[in-house]
Amino acid sequence: MRRLAFMLDRLGDACFAVIAYLVGARASEILRLEEGCLERRPADGDGEEHVYLVGTITKTSRTEHGDIHRWLAPEPVQRAIVILERLSAPLRELSGEKNYGSTSSVGDDRHFRRRWPSRDCDHRW
Repeated sequence: MRRLAFMLDRLGDACFAVIAYLVGARASEILRLEEGCLERRPADGDGEEHVYLVGTITKTSRTEHGDIHRWLAPEPVQRAIVILERLSAPLRELSGEKNYGSTSSVGDDRHFRRRWPSRDCDHRW
């Protein structure tokens, strides 16, 4: 059972890395993503749709709650979000929280301070 928990944690870590790398969001922005954060919008009349990751940016915001921001979400990011939603569903239900970061090891910033060096003074690694 411990091995399974370890592997599920690494899967959550991989999802975090995919989102950070392909979208360019800060760690704090990723940790605040909430269930249902993918938004689909039709493209400019060509029949395609664009998928966006909807979250909050606080670094440049003039309010303490931040500003809504949309990042274009390529297919790997969409899959990572679906996986995070599935992994965190039981804990989100128990805790009543909607964001992914508060319900998994991804949300434990001590976990990232040990594993990844800081490159951006905004995040809490």
